[in-house]
Amino acid sequence: MNEEIPKKDTRASIKVCLQPSCCQKGAQNVYTALRQGFAPEEALITESPRCLSGCKNGPNIAINDNIMQGVKPITVVEVVRSELNNPSCK
Repeated sequence: MNEEIPKKDTRASIKVCLQPSCCQKGAQNVYTALRQGFAPEEALITESPRCLSGCKNGPNIAINDNIMQGVKPITVVEVVRSELNNPSCK
């Protein structure tokens, strides 16, 4: 009998706050940039099911549950890749 052990999902988890306050500051563009900048096998990019707080500093994202505030669509992919190389983000 050949039982396969399920593989652990090693993709990064990136959640984007799309609540009204963050959307007014460009969160939808951040979400789009992340979806275009990461292959599906690299990262699971989803809408955050809740507000990530710090609304006045938005748009906000959570990378493996580490919250980043004030991200910009033009630099978000580079910033997230850099953050993912940080051992504390794993």
